[in-house]
Amino acid sequence: MEARKGRGVPCAVRHENALVLEFVTGIVHIPFMKADTHPKNYRLMVFRDSASGESFLTKSCASTPLTATWEDGKEYPLYLMGISGFTHPFYTGQQKFVDTAGRVDKFQQRAARTAEMQAAKASGKKKA
Repeated sequence: MEARKGRGVPCAVRHENALVLEFVTGIVHIPFMKADTHPKNYRLMVFRDSASGESFLTKSCASTPLTATWEDGKEYPLYLMGISGFTHPFYTGQQKFVDTAGRVDKFQQRAARTAEMQAAKASGKKKA
């Protein structure tokens, strides 16, 4: 990499996995991320939803002692999931909504009772 001439003003240059700031006095390397933080053992795996039995093949580094034969006839590591997009209510459209109307009615009834009690207390004070 060639040095760039400048008067104390940094020039940012991307070089492999580092941001290089070049000054007149020298070059400063700032790494973008730590080295070796991501696993290297990604491989094809079968993920199976244990609720529905649906499966899909994708890359992962999850460890599992189970194996399964995929549609292509090859054997892959198998990871069993309790819930996935195949059975989650949000993705299947069977999401249940909370009865907000019932909650509002209960709140209004409590507020009315409180108002009645406060009015009764106020009228009781006037009598005395």
